[in-house]
Amino acid sequence: MEPKSKGVVSWPKGERPRERLLAEGAEKLTEAELLAIILRVGRGYVHGGKVKWE
Repeated sequence: MEPKSKGVVSWPKGERPRERLLAEGAEKLTEAELLAIILRVGRGYVHGGKVKWE
């Protein structure tokens, strides 16, 4: 098991999905990132946009 991170707040601002959405617009985000924002998902150390459909 990998150590749990502090979440999105520990990421550089340019990599945070919500900040990217506001700065760059929805067309610059992947569908997975947009869905993760809408659903407010993420798994500790795993970026919400990288969570695979299970």
